[in-house]
Amino acid sequence: RVPLYEKVRYQDVYPGIDLIYYGNQRKLEFDFIVSPGADPERIRLKFKGAKKISLNSARDLILSTPGGEVVQKAPVIYQQINGERKSISGKFILGAQNEVSFQVASYDKSKPLVIDPVLIYSTYLGGASDDIGVDMAVDSLGNVLIVGYTNSTDFPISTGTYQPSISGSGSSSDIFVAKLNDSGTALIYSTYLGGSGIDNANSIAVDSTGNAYLTGSTRSVDFPVTSGAFSEVNAGEYDVFVSKLNSDGSNLIYSTLVGGGGADAGTAIALDLSGNAYVAGSTWGRDYSGDPVSLFPTTSGAVQTVFGGYQTDAFVFKINSTGETLLYSTLLGGSENDAAYGLAVDISGNAFVTGGTYSAEFPITPGVFQASLLGSGSNYDVFVSKLNSSGTALVYSTFLGGSGTELGRGIVVDLSGNATVAGQTDSTDFPTTEAAYQRSLGGDWDAFVTKLNASGTGLLFSTYLGGSYLDDGSAIAINSSGLTYLAGRTKSLDFPTTPDAFQSDFIDTDLCFVLELNATGTDVTYSTFLGGGRNYCRAIAIDPQENIYVSGIAFSSSYPTTDGAFQTTFGGGTYDAFIAKIELAPPAPPNNPPLASCQVVIAECGAGGVAAADIDAGSSDPDGDPITLSQ
Repeated sequence: RVPLYEKVRYQDVYPGIDLIYYGNQRKLEFDFIVSPGADPERIRLKFKGAKKISLNSARDLILSTPGGEVVQKAPVIYQQINGERKSISGKFILGAQNEVSFQVASYDKSKPLVIDPVLIYSTYLGGASDDIGVDMAVDSLGNVLIVGYTNSTDFPISTGTYQPSISGSGSSSDIFVAKLNDSGTALIYSTYLGGSGIDNANSIAVDSTGNAYLTGSTRSVDFPVTSGAFSEVNAGEYDVFVSKLNSDGSNLIYSTLVGGGGADAGTAIALDLSGNAYVAGSTWGRDYSGDPVSLFPTTSGAVQTVFGGYQTDAFVFKINSTGETLLYSTLLGGSENDAAYGLAVDISGNAFVTGGTYSAEFPITPGVFQASLLGSGSNYDVFVSKLNSSGTALVYSTFLGGSGTELGRGIVVDLSGNATVAGQTDSTDFPTTEAAYQRSLGGDWDAFVTKLNASGTGLLFSTYLGGSYLDDGSAIAINSSGLTYLAGRTKSLDFPTTPDAFQSDFIDTDLCFVLELNATGTDVTYSTFLGGGRNYCRAIAIDPQENIYVSGIAFSSSYPTTDGAFQTTFGGGTYDAFIAKIELAPPAPPNNPPLASCQVVIAECGAGGVAAADIDAGSSDPDGDPITLSQ
């Protein structure tokens, strides 16, 4: 074992070929680095203790052992040519006596070659009509829960789920909730949820036991609600719904409506450690004819109980773990229009909300980073507001923006209480920090990422992200090391991508982008396009192993899928949902002197467990004989 190193580099395991090994949550991970002039087809792997070695439909290597199966993902092979990543075709080849090699297509032998598993899966999800994926969450096992809305009567639904058939008809939509296994090959469950009217989902969260919490808006008078819920009756044109679905999708633990007499929509949901759900969104104080309506319900002592807007205010509410009681509910807004889009909750139960406002008197606290609205007319500024756990006071509330328009799309909070916001801006004077990755607006609209300190009084970093046309940062996530992950939509052919991008070519008119920003906001450490034939990323998540998951909308049959994925073809209509899982390659280890002798335990072996794979540095053979991985 090597207790002090996360990864080990073996130099010249074959002539001119280095091997990087690292353990990742009981999975064997490796990269081969083939130097110019070296021959990748000399690489040989031999697995002792495997009863059978086979390839699945995705060309993954399956090792059947007495302790279970070990899966080696099909390799992604590429070169860096003039600063860009060029993909090279290649695959595993099975030989005699459990021997495995690589077959690699023609490539430039004057440049290094990297053999590296990266894209784990990519799949459509949809039926013959229109299907929109809007948000996703990942549970502790790496299963993806995706939520959206559909009017496909043949949306892929599993047996035994809560609602097996669509309730809406014609242009009416139902919500869908689907749970995909960690390899992207099968549905754990998939269900409709809705009534006879229009039902739209906007956000999903998952708790530690796999229960899914959803919010959005419904116009259905027969939307499914549970007995004893906070409200069982639709109060207006559209009401917010909050629904908790059990871990196998077979039953609603609770489902309630929340709303006033106008149109109300929940746009974001988050959970605290006690299972209370927090919802942010927007409420209309007038009906479609412009007449005042009964207001969104608020609680006594809340930050703001009086509607302030011309048409809309933002709101935040906290509902207890049974869906029966509003622990607090408050409006947030001034005399113009205000809307909330992103929400996060810290370990103390404080809620962080972001969105857009052009109300000059939006509730702002003293001493914050930006006390005044800089946008003019109907130009929105971002707002970032932190509410205490009881919803009775603003810990801080600040504007964030320049003289144009910007919207806060997503927000996350770290363990130190620093909030990071992502969104879109067309302001040439959006606030950036001195060492930021990109300090000027690149096109008509850029994405942005801004990290506020814990008191809301200053910026830890703030940067534009974009090319020369239109870019939107739709979703954000962070890891424990402070890396920021952003997904969104770009129309910019020159959107910044990194040399190791999975996809460096811009295809069609709109593509997803997925990127990783370092902890100080000074460098993009990974960035890739994803897609083809128009598609938008709407959501991003990371799992405990820091694999990246993105989901959104694909508009054509040109979206790239992986072999063996759950749905490899476009379902029909105008658009399908999609889900992709990406594993970033680890950074190369430092050039330390090679170890004289070491043993790396990649996976533990035990009853019902997976096989162990050990390697001794002294067993590497420059003459081309197999490296033996022994159980």
